[in-house]
Amino acid sequence: MATRVDARAGTFSLGESQSLFRGFLAVVAFPYDVSPDGERFLVNTVGETGTLPFTLVVEWKEMLKDQ
Repeated sequence: MATRVDARAGTFSLGESQSLFRGFLAVVAFPYDVSPDGERFLVNTVGETGTLPFTLVVEWKEMLKDQ
């Protein structure tokens, strides 16, 4: 979340909060990082749940010999 903070004459006023990231952050020690210029985030998120197609190629070195 991000919130604008104004500090004037020893008082603080807060703006409206807004979400920075959509989706779910991965459960890791550092789920995001900020670019050196402070303009961008690199975010490690959890993708969609479910199964994705998976192809396992065995004996692929043998396949290369034929070419």
